[in-house]
Amino acid sequence: MAALFGRLVDRANVELVRLRAGRDPLLADSAAVSSTLHSLPADLFVRNHDRDAVAPIRAATAARVERWTDRRSDWASTRVRAASRRRAPAVVVLHGWLAVGLQMTALRSLMGPLGREGVELWYPWLPFHGPRTPPGSVSGADCLSADLPRTAQAIRRGVLETLELTRWLRARGQPVAIVGVSLGGWIAALAATEVADFERVVLFTPVVDPARSFAESPLVGHIRAGLDAASLRPEATAALLARVAPMGRALQVPRSHVLLLGARHDNVVAPESLRRTAEAWGCKLEWLEAGHITAQWSPTGRRRARQWLAEVSGASSPS
Repeated sequence: MAALFGRLVDRANVELVRLRAGRDPLLADSAAVSSTLHSLPADLFVRNHDRDAVAPIRAATAARVERWTDRRSDWASTRVRAASRRRAPAVVVLHGWLAVGLQMTALRSLMGPLGREGVELWYPWLPFHGPRTPPGSVSGADCLSADLPRTAQAIRRGVLETLELTRWLRARGQPVAIVGVSLGGWIAALAATEVADFERVVLFTPVVDPARSFAESPLVGHIRAGLDAASLRPEATAALLARVAPMGRALQVPRSHVLLLGARHDNVVAPESLRRTAEAWGCKLEWLEAGHITAQWSPTGRRRARQWLAEVSGASSPS
């Protein structure tokens, strides 16, 4: 029943994405993709602290929930303060593509028990999502699109911001863990190939091979149509997406700290790509009887994620 429900929800999500993000007026041609490939630095996620540093500033407070921003950029995050703990461990939670209310509700209900155990929770908005959505667009539509140079730069920016936020938290004396779902898992996985000092990493159905997902997933059929309209060769698409792919990169976080949660009935992330990534990284991979969307609602997945993350806080494992 869980498998059937997962497939049905994933199919419905394909139609929802088509309606919400299907308009793609900005297309990149082969010359733009080639130019981007040549202009990206060899070390894609090297940080310029003068240009890329995130300096969070509290903008508003309501009870334990706060909004944080950065005066120099459009970066934004919500923080749920830990209850009565100084230098509380922090968990950075990265949402999926086209984040809307239901998805954020799922993430907050997933992480809520840890917050009550004394963990500080950060929910950053990824590029082009939430309050970072350009006028006239919808949340996330400009993050992944047929404008592949913009897509690659959005992923790169998301990783740089995540690394800077976690560096800032560690400088305050807080141990840091990270959770990512789908797009958020893609970015969290890349962050885990850049630095070694995440105490725990949980990746729900992460996009580890974006070239394959862009080529096969019904969720991004409108993007493929845009790429065809721009006469982009598949090999050019694959080459650019490979630059921002977790698969093929070396894990820096200790493998015993990383948990991959895959969905057996996923229509976005091919199970084979997760198996190959887990084998290459030597990390734990567990399968859920769910689809891409319902994985984050899976009772088994939620319990395992919280158990994995509870170790960073020294708390009991909340169920």
